[in-house]
Amino acid sequence: MSQYPDAHPGPDPGLARAVSADLEGIFRPAAAPAAARGARVRSLRPAGEPREGRRARLGAMAATALAGLAIGALAAKLPNTDREASRGAVLAAAPAPAARIAVPPIDPAPPAVPPTKVEPAQVKVAEAVAEPAPTRLRPQKAKATAGPDRARSARYRCAGLRGDAEARCAYPAVMAADRSLRAAYDRAVRAGVPRSTLVSYRSRWARLRHRADDQPARVISDYRRMAEDLNRLSRDVV
Repeated sequence: MSQYPDAHPGPDPGLARAVSADLEGIFRPAAAPAAARGARVRSLRPAGEPREGRRARLGAMAATALAGLAIGALAAKLPNTDREASRGAVLAAAPAPAARIAVPPIDPAPPAVPPTKVEPAQVKVAEAVAEPAPTRLRPQKAKATAGPDRARSARYRCAGLRGDAEARCAYPAVMAADRSLRAAYDRAVRAGVPRSTLVSYRSRWARLRHRADDQPARVISDYRRMAEDLNRLSRDVV
């Protein structure tokens, strides 16, 4: 709702009636003095003043009153005029609404591309080639030779001993010769040497075993000779 009235209500009716009554009193002929009172009316007009001058004076007063009414009405309308002017100034000072600019629709941003899942490269691991375990070469046992040199070497280490002392000294050599003879006998059995030959070697082996205490040098020499013979027989059969 605007803060200024749209139309001025006009001059006050009471003020207009009062002015009209004043004008009627001015231009109405003077009433005759009341007869009852019989009072003498004293004329205010100076002696010798003509009637035309009195009318002119009354007309000037009426014109002055009308001018006052006009000025009053104009003064009453001035605030409304000022308010209308102020309203017009305010409306003129108000910024005009900005023109609507058609904004083109903004295309939505494309959806983010999910990162490509990188598959880890499958590294082919070369199967380790199992290298064959190094073959342990068993030291070949020296072929027992029942030569007199071997017997003498064993004998000679214990040459200065006699009896039990000699037997204890030669015991390791007797056991080594016994193991060599046993291995040669087993190979002959597997090779297929005739049983009769094996029995004869076995009987001789048993007889020499009982002489190891008193004749260790002879036992060592015979064991080595028998082992050498059995190894030769095994090779001949194959």
